[in-house]
Amino acid sequence: MVEKGIPNYYGYQRFGEDARSYEQGKEIAHSGKKLKGAKEKLLVSAYQSYLYNNWLSERIKISKTISFNTIENASTILEYPKELVEVLAKQPQFFKLFIGDDMQSYPYGKSYFLQDFNRGTKEFIAHKSSPTGLLVGSKVKRAMSDARHLEEPFDDDELYALKGDRRYAWIFPEDLSFMYNEHSEQLTIDFYLPKGAYATTFLEEICKKSLKPKKS
Repeated sequence: MVEKGIPNYYGYQRFGEDARSYEQGKEIAHSGKKLKGAKEKLLVSAYQSYLYNNWLSERIKISKTISFNTIENASTILEYPKELVEVLAKQPQFFKLFIGDDMQSYPYGKSYFLQDFNRGTKEFIAHKSSPTGLLVGSKVKRAMSDARHLEEPFDDDELYALKGDRRYAWIFPEDLSFMYNEHSEQLTIDFYLPKGAYATTFLEEICKKSLKPKKS
């Protein structure tokens, strides 16, 4: 997990107790009115996060399809040319990169549009850069080429109340350690994540289940 990394989803806390605060955010964003107070800003940012999470889920779905199917089957499922699937399948990492992805130096730094798969995959595997996803807003850089085609369904040009940003799609936890206390039967996990990442999403990756509290 430290070496291969994990998807950088927004955690369930971002979307309120009913997980639907993004719907209010969408309505506010489409109203065209200036945001009033921190609550409205938070709701609109939940809508940003919702779009981003869905884009990330789609990219992971594409990566799984390529990783766990033959070239022919993946090509049929995704409706991609076999030549494209062959190129993507050659990438050694799980999360597949596309031409035009906005790659940003990791864990912070300048970004560039992916044009060379060799450079992109080498830097990604070495934890030197990571692809970014769109946080919709008025002043934000969009992906290009094939990556833009995948990003566009999760864009919203009516959301201009916030400036927008780009967010690492894939992150690499550091300083991971486990300590088990037999007396208390308690497991302690120490780790470090980059700014903006959610500890709960990392723990969900370890547990392979949702940690969202169930309503009583």
